[in-house]
Amino acid sequence: MSLLHRPGIETVADIQLVAQLWERLGWESLSLLEGMFALAIWDRECQQLQLVRDRPGSATLYYTTDASIRWIAPTAAILSPFRSDELDLVALRDYLIFVVLSYPKSEGFGNGCESYVPARFSVYRRNEFQSTLFYG
Repeated sequence: MSLLHRPGIETVADIQLVAQLWERLGWESLSLLEGMFALAIWDRECQQLQLVRDRPGSATLYYTTDASIRWIAPTAAILSPFRSDELDLVALRDYLIFVVLSYPKSEGFGNGCESYVPARFSVYRRNEFQSTLFYG
């Protein structure tokens, strides 16, 4: 049976389907998702932020690591006012040696903005990340 034809699932857009699945199944809904996605879900009752990114890492999700207020965005450029102008020498070295940035590193080699790792589900609560890999 298709997800769209399950009892109680009414949707017009993909995001509505994802929201309904998340409300019913929580993190277990991730095994039902296919394609590109990066989600940031605020749980008001538990006062925690849940982050998840697709398995191949097609959809990007960036977050800041400096300052007491943290920001999340789908592109690193949006976070430019919140990141340091200092050059991340480790990221630059990794890129020059391996021609790829290791996770978590930002695009542009600047400190304070990191790319969220693919195939990962995390809960951010009280300034602490707890992460788990998922494979669906």
